[in-house]
Amino acid sequence: MKLLPFPLCLAVLLCAGCGNMLKSEYQRPLIQYPDHWQTETVGTAPAPFNWLDFRDPALNNWLHQVMTRNYDLARALLRVYHAQLNAERTGILAAPDLNARLNSGAGARVIRAIILAE
Repeated sequence: MKLLPFPLCLAVLLCAGCGNMLKSEYQRPLIQYPDHWQTETVGTAPAPFNWLDFRDPALNNWLHQVMTRNYDLARALLRVYHAQLNAERTGILAAPDLNARLNSGAGARVIRAIILAE
């Protein structure tokens, strides 16, 4: 049973060594999307029907699952939340700061007087 870790380590090392040979020179091509895709607003037209009008529990359950498991939407919401936090932090860091300091120099004169008196 003690021989099991050795072949496993050997297999991992061989796979790690061969991984460098699989590198590719692929670079993602730059895609030019039409301008109207970026500026067009979504959801301005009313829906042609309401899915609740079908009164189908299976459809309702399926749509509920789609809405709760939509990770793209969740990621977008997290990005908005992150941007709001960054805006708050930037606002806090950029807030004006008022500092004041008074120094009469009397302390330095007292120290000089003590040194000269000795």
